[in-house]
Amino acid sequence: MKLPCSTWSERNSDIFKDFRIEFIPAVSSLQLLAASARLSLEDCLQVVYKPDASGNIDQSDLALKRERMLKALKAGYHVLVLSDLEQTLAQTACFLIEKGLAVETGVIVGEQMGTDSQKITEKSILKVSRDTSHWMSCMAVRQGKILKK
Repeated sequence: MKLPCSTWSERNSDIFKDFRIEFIPAVSSLQLLAASARLSLEDCLQVVYKPDASGNIDQSDLALKRERMLKALKAGYHVLVLSDLEQTLAQTACFLIEKGLAVETGVIVGEQMGTDSQKITEKSILKVSRDTSHWMSCMAVRQGKILKK
């Protein structure tokens, strides 16, 4: 499988000929989204889901991360979420709406961050819950979006 970032390694293969270069989408996507959204990482909870032994989402980790998201939003922090093949932004958005986040809450979605196909859009959490975003996506929910009691 050829990753969208592979052109970087192709362009620089002569410089790094003794190294194997591999791009792995992860926290750096969240950092790029935070910078684009002008959010300080000091004020953000970063959510990256952990796979279980078979490569699926670890369900106990998912429950823990979801609880942390709710606590962070209630405490006034921004939340940055990295999607996964097994936990999409739509699933995360549905969860947050179910837990009381107003459907009109604006969020920032970054798709394929750090690649030539990078796309950053602002949309409502309701729209995210109904969308199908690229598997390599992330979402920022800004602080001040208080969950209903």
